[in-house]
Amino acid sequence: MHIIVCLKQIIDPEIAPSEFQIDPVRKEQIRGKHALVISTFDEHALESLRSQKVR
Repeated sequence: MHIIVCLKQIIDPEIAPSEFQIDPVRKEQIRGKHALVISTFDEHALESLRSQKVR
């Protein structure tokens, strides 16, 4: 059986709020030089997959 888990990279939620900016035209966050991390929800999905695969 093959299982696929989709992961999404997001801007690190631990950055200071003063560094978080929104582009007023595109209505999207401005990434700048902030690090990308895997969403915590996606980390939980990946861990769940790993635990099932070990069994």
